[in-house]
Amino acid sequence: MIFFINSIMQANKSGIEFAQLKRIELFNDHNEDYRLVVRDWDPKLHPVTRAAGVPDSQLINMFEYFQNAMVVPEQPVHLAGLDFGVLNTHADQEANRFLVYNANNQLVARVNFTGDDQVVTSTELFDGFGNLYRVDYYDTRGFRTLEQWYTPDNKIGTEAWLDVNGVPVVEKFYRTDNTGELAPTVGGSPTAMTVRYTCSTRLRN
Repeated sequence: MIFFINSIMQANKSGIEFAQLKRIELFNDHNEDYRLVVRDWDPKLHPVTRAAGVPDSQLINMFEYFQNAMVVPEQPVHLAGLDFGVLNTHADQEANRFLVYNANNQLVARVNFTGDDQVVTSTELFDGFGNLYRVDYYDTRGFRTLEQWYTPDNKIGTEAWLDVNGVPVVEKFYRTDNTGELAPTVGGSPTAMTVRYTCSTRLRN
């Protein structure tokens, strides 16, 4: 098995990415198996790699590996499919997002979307005092892929990457460092290893 490794795969390709894709074309022409390995989390990765000629079956994203989400059904999320846990909500559209209110016209969420079909890309959730407490990001294939929990002073305190069933499998925690700034931590102290894996999976051929 040959692996092509990169940190990202952008819509606007770099020279390295163009070279990788040319080599992948050669492998396809000669029926040689390969995997494109992408390190960074990217909820919009699959439309880009598919457009570049790399099917989902030949792609390994390191976050999706632990999320068990390398190949999943395509089910884009729309506003009607969201549950905010609040009764009698209504929504107003503002540019590329919906503002969702409860029966008392208190802001419950901002729902960001893209495209004419208004596919949800993220939701910003607010508590009863109007404070942002969580932002959820959605993979283009239609599942909640990352949730960011905010501190009272409006900074990210915890990030959790989810599997397709909404179960956290990779977590990243932030704590105040000796300069007073929030920094990624494991075991209470800053470290280069900022992600704690909470699942055990194995890659199968």
